[in-house]
Amino acid sequence: MPLRYIRRKVTADHVVTVAIGTAATATSMAALASFPPVALPAAILLKIFQIIRDVQTNQQQCYDLAQRCLSFLDLVREQIVDHRREAPLSLLDALRKFTDTLEAMHVFLLTQVQKKWRERLIRKGSVQASLGELNAQLNDAFSSFQMATLINIHYTLGDGPSRVTSSRVQPTPAVKDTGDCVQSPFRQQSVDEVTLVCEPTDPCFGNNSDLEQEEGLEQLDDNGFLRYTASDVSVSSGPRIKEGWWAGSRQADVEGRTLLVKDYDDRTRKGQKVILPSAYGSTSLDSRFVNLGSQKWIRDVKILQNVFHPNLPQMVGFSAEECPTPFILLANVQTRLPQALVLDKIRHGTVAECVQLISRFYLDHMDAALYLQRQLGLSDSKIQDYVENASYRIDGPRTLVMGLPPPEVDNVTSWRNFDLAYSVRRIYLDLLPNRGMNAEKPYESKSELDMSVEAQHKINHLTQTLNAVLPSSHSSDHASKLHELLQDHEDYATPSNAPLSLRRIRLALLELGACSNAWREPLVPAYKYSVGDLGYLKDPGDFSSFHLICNVIQERSDSVPLVQAEHGSIVQWDTMGKTMLDSFACPGNRQGWSIAVEPNQSYTAFIVHEERAKEFNHAWRFLLKYGQYYAKAHDVKPDDLILITRAGIDLRFRLRGPFKPNIPQHPSFPRRPTPPTILYIFTSLNEAKPPTWSHSPVADLTTTPSHSMAGCTIGSDAPLGFLNYVQLHAEDFDGADVEHAEVPPSTHAKRKTKSTVATSRSDIKGDWKKLGSGSFGNVYKGNYLGIDVAIKEVLPSNDYDVAKYFEREWRLM
Repeated sequence: MPLRYIRRKVTADHVVTVAIGTAATATSMAALASFPPVALPAAILLKIFQIIRDVQTNQQQCYDLAQRCLSFLDLVREQIVDHRREAPLSLLDALRKFTDTLEAMHVFLLTQVQKKWRERLIRKGSVQASLGELNAQLNDAFSSFQMATLINIHYTLGDGPSRVTSSRVQPTPAVKDTGDCVQSPFRQQSVDEVTLVCEPTDPCFGNNSDLEQEEGLEQLDDNGFLRYTASDVSVSSGPRIKEGWWAGSRQADVEGRTLLVKDYDDRTRKGQKVILPSAYGSTSLDSRFVNLGSQKWIRDVKILQNVFHPNLPQMVGFSAEECPTPFILLANVQTRLPQALVLDKIRHGTVAECVQLISRFYLDHMDAALYLQRQLGLSDSKIQDYVENASYRIDGPRTLVMGLPPPEVDNVTSWRNFDLAYSVRRIYLDLLPNRGMNAEKPYESKSELDMSVEAQHKINHLTQTLNAVLPSSHSSDHASKLHELLQDHEDYATPSNAPLSLRRIRLALLELGACSNAWREPLVPAYKYSVGDLGYLKDPGDFSSFHLICNVIQERSDSVPLVQAEHGSIVQWDTMGKTMLDSFACPGNRQGWSIAVEPNQSYTAFIVHEERAKEFNHAWRFLLKYGQYYAKAHDVKPDDLILITRAGIDLRFRLRGPFKPNIPQHPSFPRRPTPPTILYIFTSLNEAKPPTWSHSPVADLTTTPSHSMAGCTIGSDAPLGFLNYVQLHAEDFDGADVEHAEVPPSTHAKRKTKSTVATSRSDIKGDWKKLGSGSFGNVYKGNYLGIDVAIKEVLPSNDYDVAKYFEREWRLM
């Protein structure tokens, strides 16, 4: 049957009751929100009251639950509001558990309010049962809070006499970092400032910071480490380390052993200005020394007691409790910065030695980071924070030692789109003089680095090799291959233990397919170079002095697979908008581009054609295998040879839309906008097929186009060229036998053995129909293997294989 809506009469007594209750609740909530220890549960409770305001059924039961929570929080505030000390950590933990119960209540009420009233009516019994369960959970939360409070009181009373007896705290004002303090949510502070709080200290117990330090000292066990006093350590007069986690460390003599002592004398001195919370303003503290390094000391000792790794600091012992300045003793004595070692190796070593050194640091660093992550139970993001903020030193036997990060890193939450391997890789690439950025050329004549040609070659080849050697992802196979390569060289059980050469590193990278980087020349004459051109520069650094030796793809019978690609874009200068262009295939190995030109608008179209080797590994292998032969034949150095792997052209067209005068129109009868004009541009990578354009997609591509078409103006700039090439370093050929260099296979010799049918020029003329004369001779049309093709009269030789010729010269008719 249909439901009836019954309107209830609200009496004046009910209105007064609600008004009084609302005013009292608002007063209590305002008092709670301004009190930091209970500010968070008060904020959740305020949201609960806002939800109850919209509840129609069971409103009184929900209101009773919220009132019980409000009374409990108000009682807690009244008990501790008059105390001058901050709320103890045990009380804050108990309040945090009570906050979780409030959060569960808030989620339940919010879920029920969002449901439709019909669903709530049907599930009326289950809703009332859930309210009863919430009431039981609230009772359990109150009981847990009382039990935890009583236990903490018993512990405090039991430890009170011993703490008073052993306390060394002086009645001095304490300065405490508010990183562990609960601030009011209505106060904002600058993140660029260090916020400190100054409070008076109890003569017997000290402030909360001192209590935390004493609790940490009580939990600090020896764990088999020796503890030393200041009289046991004789510090040498040598210089201190000034950077990173190692700051303040210097050598010391401890019981006849030379160790590294790191002290934690981190103090705020008398008269130093500290910044107080915004409610108090800023002031200068006229106080005695306040030690802020004890917390760092306790943290470092606890970590180093549980990590044992050759690439982490090796702690031998730490200071006793009676030492005024805490310190730790490390077995890492003779340390230096990794930057100094890498730069020294670059200056006096070879490229292979530099690659070996940095690769060993990388593998050791990864191993230490993964070990530290397992021991401390860190997440992937947190171990990256540790790695990126840690400081590093090189021990005497060239062992990498990773220092601990600053304590502030523990309070940082970060997100990345790369893993730990990339973070470690970036650290060692930054050690290079060029910060690990790949150069365009092995030698830059206008380089910002003031160094010789040989030094530039070494640094640029080292950077390129390291970018290929060091894995950027932990899941790749590079790490295992790199470890195997270094292990084979460092294993003293091998018979020869020959030094690791750059050639061996290069061959290992070729097996992984990692040698994809090639040098680049961004501006060369168009159509001058082809993929496979082998030559050398007569003037180093100047590509205009390139001397061509041969084209290895045309001479070799086993052709390298090539890939042709094109892409285009257009820029409208009035709006500075850039749009990508799509191409379509046209006869004659051309590409067509459709462009919409608006009236009175200017455009520039950028079209790029390129041809490249499908894999750069073929070029690297070719130079490693046959570079010495060509160098000896042409009296040049093998590392001067250049093999082009990619060549392309950059075409630019300037367009102007038809002129349309801006005639004023009546607003009620506007003129219909003029549609854009569609133009078609046809381009090709072949120099014999220059760019052309038309207003139709089907046009005569052999005629010279007009610069004015369909009211539009169009013109083209001179084409520009670019290329990529491969060039090796002199170390790639160290130890090779020049006299017995491997000879590349002869193309003509293989043709004589493989060719079975040779057609003369006269035979071709007799079977083919003459089309006409061209710039290179007569052109003939015919059919070859079922394909209509056209060929030119001029052939390389009478013995030329017709099938090979058609494979390069045919085009569809």
